[in-house]
Amino acid sequence: MRKNLTLTPGVRYELQTHVGNYANIGPRFGATWAPLAGGQTTLRGSAGIFYDWLPTSAYDQALRVDGFHQQEINIVDPSFPVPGTSGVIVPINRYVLGGAYSAPRITRISAGVDQGFWKVTRVALTYSYLRGSRLARGVNLNAPTDGVRPDPALASIIDVVSDAASRQHQLQLDASINPGALLPLSKGPRVSFRRITVFANYTLASLQNNTDGPFSVAPTGQLAAEWGPAAGGVSGGQGFGVPGVFVLGGGVGTTDIRSRLNLAVNNQVIRNVLLAINLNTNTAPPYTLLTGRDDNGDGIFNDRPTGVGRNTQRASGQTTINAMVGYVFAFGHTTALPPGIGVFGSGGAAQVRTVDQGTARYRLQLFVQAQNLTNERNYLGYSGTMTSPFFGRPTTVGGMRKIDAGINVSF
Repeated sequence: MRKNLTLTPGVRYELQTHVGNYANIGPRFGATWAPLAGGQTTLRGSAGIFYDWLPTSAYDQALRVDGFHQQEINIVDPSFPVPGTSGVIVPINRYVLGGAYSAPRITRISAGVDQGFWKVTRVALTYSYLRGSRLARGVNLNAPTDGVRPDPALASIIDVVSDAASRQHQLQLDASINPGALLPLSKGPRVSFRRITVFANYTLASLQNNTDGPFSVAPTGQLAAEWGPAAGGVSGGQGFGVPGVFVLGGGVGTTDIRSRLNLAVNNQVIRNVLLAINLNTNTAPPYTLLTGRDDNGDGIFNDRPTGVGRNTQRASGQTTINAMVGYVFAFGHTTALPPGIGVFGSGGAAQVRTVDQGTARYRLQLFVQAQNLTNERNYLGYSGTMTSPFFGRPTTVGGMRKIDAGINVSF
């Protein structure tokens, strides 16, 4: 519209095999306005409708565990440690993907401000609200009535329907300090503090929904009673990923993690020497308290104590520090390349700059990198089953320290 005002209307149509609903038209609109003459302050806003895709895992399960290709049986009170068939064996389960499935729809609005300081620092604050509808959940078509199933030859027949929902509020703060482009590495003064960049991102969010996945059956039978923090762990249809589309303040997840902090420092103060360190930390994800019994007699062991909602428990937070150090040998005649374009920063604080791509013909890089440098114990797999000896305790530890060394040659 004007030099300081950009409007970006658009529309996208989604169509996917095995999804019966074809009315997936997603209009979206964005605006960016720099009200001041210097262009240091930028206001942004966007709104749109987006669609998620059918999870490949759900389609795979419906094909395999159909009662014929692969059979799933329930053994009540099995022997231990070898289950065998000494317990009570009930008929097999089936999973189907019927015509009631529709592509999950996400309605999203966001607004933010981006402010520059001293030409090398930018800070952005973005708020976004996401409303999910037509999310997938499971319905037992063969649930027993007075202890008798409609089809006694089978146990549970789980179909996927699209009537669940979700709500997310997210406040995201991005900051970057970038006194100079990191490239080209082998040019410029031997020592320069302009070759330091710092990126930071903090997210405060709340994500609520009433489904744990396409084949997740509500033990209460009522969606209203299933509303609670989102536990994630299911790809496609339960979160707000927008395939192939960048949205302002993106990076949302499928789990109700209230706080996330990401901090990255890239250091090339000494020419040809690479130093990088990043910190990732987040608060505890939720999990559900279970009785460990089939209290409602539907053949599915996902019952909760009376009056307890979904995902009322919290596990433990996660923290990881990664680091890398390297040295680059550059030799050979310099190869002239046209100017490139680099994006520096993250989120609303990103900057687009042209970069001199002239570089030596040959590059040999030696590096050592460490994942989870401090060997932080990030506990996972908390058990919410009250009858388990591991109740309330983690069952695994993820991402232990790993150190790699390598050589990279480019020409």
